[in-house]
Order: sequence, then C-alpha cells, then structure tokens
Amino acid sequence: AAAPEKNGVPPVPELPRPIFASNRTGMSNIGSRALCPWGTGGDWKTFQKLPGSYRSSEARGRGKKWNSLDFLLDHARRERQDGVGPSTNPYLQEFASSTWVNKLRHPAFKNMVNNKKLKKEVREAYAAIRQIRRFIRHKRARSKPLKDKGEVACTAKSIDAQNLLIFDLCSGKGFTASIMTHVFPNAKILMIDKDCKMKLTHLSILPKVKFKYADVHSDCLAQWIARSALNEKKNSAANDTKAENYPCPEWNKLVVVLLGIHLCGTLSTTAVRLFNEIVEIDCMVLCPCCMPRKNRDDCDVRARARALGKEPYEVWCWSVYNHIDHRTNLVDLSRDPFVASHKKSGAAHAKNIFIRATRRSQQNVETGKPVAKIKI
Repeated sequence: AAAPEKNGVPPVPELPRPIFASNRTGMSNIGSRALCPWGTGGDWKTFQKLPGSYRSSEARGRGKKWNSLDFLLDHARRERQDGVGPSTNPYLQEFASSTWVNKLRHPAFKNMVNNKKLKKEVREAYAAIRQIRRFIRHKRARSKPLKDKGEVACTAKSIDAQNLLIFDLCSGKGFTASIMTHVFPNAKILMIDKDCKMKLTHLSILPKVKFKYADVHSDCLAQWIARSALNEKKNSAANDTKAENYPCPEWNKLVVVLLGIHLCGTLSTTAVRLFNEIVEIDCMVLCPCCMPRKNRDDCDVRARARALGKEPYEVWCWSVYNHIDHRTNLVDLSRDPFVASHKKSGAAHAKNIFIRATRRSQQNVETGKPVAKIKI
C-alpha cells in the first residue's frame, strides 16, 4: 500500500517489481508462474529441506543461487503450462520430464550444467537421439519377423533398449554422451577428442562412458575404431541371451553408430571418410558446423553458394552429403526445426542440418536397386 500523505505532499506510488527480479530467497514476483526449483511443486521451503548435495555452497542457509539447469527446467515447465504450441520444444520437454534429470545436479556435473549454452546442448543432444531412434525403427522395419511380436518389440521403450556402441567424435566434455547414457541404458559410448585439458571428473559416475584421447584426422584412429567395433560385436554375439524375446534375432544385435555433432570444417569430411572405410559402422549421424577455410582443399563454399543463389551452410552440407558412398549406403539429409534458435534481433540462426547414413542390405548392393523408403 502507498504511504500516507505527509505535510501536504502526496505519496510516491510504488512501482511494480520487474518480472525477473529475484528477491533474497530466489523467488520472483511473476504471480502463478513464479520461479521455483524443479520438482519442489513451487514450495521454496520444500527445496530448503533437500540434501546439501543438491545445493551449492553459497545456497546453504540463505536460499539457492540458480544455475542454468534451474532456469532451463523452469522454462520447460512454463511452456508446458501454456500448452502445446508452435513455440513448444519437444526436446526440452522430454529432457525436463525425464526421471534422471536430477542426477545432473551431482557436484561432478557442476561446470557442465552451469553453462549459458545448456539449452543449445540439450536440443542438439536430443536431435541426435531422434536420428538414432529413426535408424533403429528403419532397421527393424526392413527385417522380416519370425515371430508375431512386432507390436510389442517396436515400442519406444524397446527401441531405447537397443544394444548400441556410439563413437562420439569431437565430444568435448561429453554432455551429449551424458544424456545418451541415460536415454539408452544398454549403450556403450566412447568419447573421442584431442583436448587433454578438459575436466572429466563426471565420467567417474558414468560407467558406460569412456574417453579416448585422439586426433580425428589421425590415420591410427580408423584402425582403433574398426578394431573396437569388431571386438564389441563379437562379445555381444557371445553374450546374447535376449534374442529369443524379439520377433527377429537381428533386432538385439549390437548396432555401431558414428556420431558427429557440429563438426567444424574438414572434420565433417573426415567423419564421412571413416564411415566409408569402416564397414563395422552401421549408421552415421552427422551435423556439419562451420565451413572450411577459404580455398582449402580447393573448395570455396561461399563463392559456389553465390553462384547458385543458396545459403553457404546449406551448400556445404550438400557437399558433405555427396562425399558419402551412395552405392553402398542409404543417405538422408534434413533440417531439424527444433534445433533452431533466435538472435536478439529476431532472426533465426542455427546449424541444424543432419545427415544420416545407413548401410544398404547386401542384396541391394549387388543388384544396385535402391532401398524403398519407409515412412515412420
């Protein structure tokens, strides 16, 4: 309420508080959509009773300082309250509604979660997950079931339970790998990067994620990937005890995936070369990033884009697409609209073109006939 009038001077009206101006306890004056820690039902006192391992040292006794994960989860919650619409991102909704999301509050993930680009990392990770799920559906749809269990085995839960071996090129600290190891519980993920100064303490609590220090351009990496994939396939075949639960024995076989998210410059063509040479790899999911330097490898992408009247990034992605051996592989190129973001000016910008390549069946390779596309 306004202060009473003194000495004939009218009171100064109270100004409304800014929408996102947090007070001392971390709450914001935005009515029914008040910011609150995820999973506490909007009750700040409930959050104060959580174990200290879920709170930073600054938060003990006087409220919690929000990190990027808190804001991301609250953003997803407000999107869900407003209802499904054009602005709703399904990747953020799946991430926020997952049962394991609070595991990322472990102190080992502190530097990874408290990142301004967390939303972008989540979108890219789930876009890659979507491509892998589509590949598994296509692979199962092309096989001929021996038993009448198709409806049961093609569920989303059974697809995520597929045995996978994922080689994550230029993985960085491994945020994508950290998400995939929870989404795909039977997946083994091998991170590959040449940065030896990264803090990877969080890998100690992710038993199925390993790190390999290597340069993607090195010749010995191809031999290591081929040897690792072959050994894992042999071990998986020897220890396969669940094949009888599937309508087709091939459904439970180990699937090897080569993953490259936002590979810069010629790293994208190097990933394609690895996929063409290593026959043990069943699928490649690739999202090219920035273009190679001007006149490098006799490829001036911008000049070619101007001549064609196209976007340089799109021309570069089609150039990478054409490096794949189409005689032995089935290749798909598409844009993912849910990876796009917006600048402050309102212009959309994103490197959101994904290339998915899978092996053709031996019969189609010998006859030269194209594989029929299956609608999922």
